[in-house]
Amino acid sequence: MIKNRIENNINTLTADISSDKILPTLKIE
Repeated sequence: MIKNRIENNINTLTADISSDKILPTLKIE
């Protein structure tokens, strides 16, 4: 259960980084 929770947190962080960093970069270009 704890392992799943950590994996979910990592997935959420990855999604946040993608939306915050990658998408704005594409919009600027």
